[in-house]
Amino acid sequence: MGGKVWSTEEERVFWEVVIPCSPAAANPAGQTLSWKQCVDLMVEKIGDNARREYTSTMLYEHHYQNFKPGAKSPKANKFLERYMRHVGQSHLLFFFSD
Repeated sequence: MGGKVWSTEEERVFWEVVIPCSPAAANPAGQTLSWKQCVDLMVEKIGDNARREYTSTMLYEHHYQNFKPGAKSPKANKFLERYMRHVGQSHLLFFFSD
């Protein structure tokens, strides 16, 4: 089964700081970091509030498990909803840009 539930601060840093720079960024122009580089950013920003040892696989899987339909991280909802709005807006901008 899974590990410890992510804290609200971990979710905030993940969705508001890391994901906008990750390969999963809503805006493709913002995809500046690899998942491995995202680990360094997560560690830097979360600091002493880290509840786990972050890996690139963990960050990718956390995004994937929350993004796809089904089980969500209990404290991710408000951050995920905001991210989904950005994804929707990004796709609309791309669709109508031609």
